[in-house]
Amino acid sequence: TNGGYVVVRLRPIAETTADPAPDLRQSWGALLTVQCNDIARLMREGLFISPYYNALPEKGYVREETRHARRQPGGRYTRTRFLGDNTNGSPALWKGELELTSGAENIATSVRLEDLSYENVVTMKATNYQGYSVYRYNAADPNKSYNCIYDDMPMSGLWPWPRDAESDAMPHPQSCDGCTIL
Repeated sequence: TNGGYVVVRLRPIAETTADPAPDLRQSWGALLTVQCNDIARLMREGLFISPYYNALPEKGYVREETRHARRQPGGRYTRTRFLGDNTNGSPALWKGELELTSGAENIATSVRLEDLSYENVVTMKATNYQGYSVYRYNAADPNKSYNCIYDDMPMSGLWPWPRDAESDAMPHPQSCDGCTIL
């Protein structure tokens, strides 16, 4: 089988660079976990997330962890959204879950799908169903990135490496007025 899993860790763009650490209450982190039927196809077509085509309506929630539960000062809020590839009538190529966590409830609930792009990616890993790694990226050490399926083929959407001007300009397969292209 050609399927597998993709795990993406995202942060605000300022936190993926060497800039000084921002106020942690204004900070957020996100974890996107994706199960897909065909990793190679997902690489060729791009991993796009859009509120118009990928957010599953009437799904999602906010979870609060209190100081006592975390044994640390302050609370933590996690907004969970359920996503899927809803771009055509065929079976979905992928389905996933996005968990965005912050020390401030208003931050956890105000970050939108259209706010996220490949520039927010801190780490990304794809594995096949057998558990073998087929793709890896780490913003802290991009020289150790690899793609065992397509080597150096530029990819689009959330795939952060490799990229080129053409992949950055590639539109979402179901682009529309008001959509933000990732």
